[in-house]
Amino acid sequence: MLWHKPIITIKKDDSLVKKSLDLTNSIFLKSKINKIYDLMKCDEYAMVADNILGDYKYLVLKENLFSLNDLYEIYEGEDFIPRLMKYIGLLEDHIVNKCEVIINIIVIIVLLMINIIITL
Repeated sequence: MLWHKPIITIKKDDSLVKKSLDLTNSIFLKSKINKIYDLMKCDEYAMVADNILGDYKYLVLKENLFSLNDLYEIYEGEDFIPRLMKYIGLLEDHIVNKCEVIINIIVIIVLLMINIIITL
């Protein structure tokens, strides 16, 4: 069913994004998931992303893909943004607790930098 398939691409500079704070926040959080996924350097990164994201694996892609259901939830102010924040927390926890200790310090610094860069 197309309702849950990520078939809609929305660019950051689209006029629709400028009109919707929730859509702007969703794109910001989706970018953060993509950056965190790119930082995952442990052997099980694909399995972890699969387990955490499930049907939302497309969130790790750089392209801003959304399903009709995602856009509906964003429009209605439902679960989409809290779901993204939950995924970010789980992915960050995995990086900090499961990936190599030496990399953890670098990753934490990079995660902080990502927050600063994305907000600019």
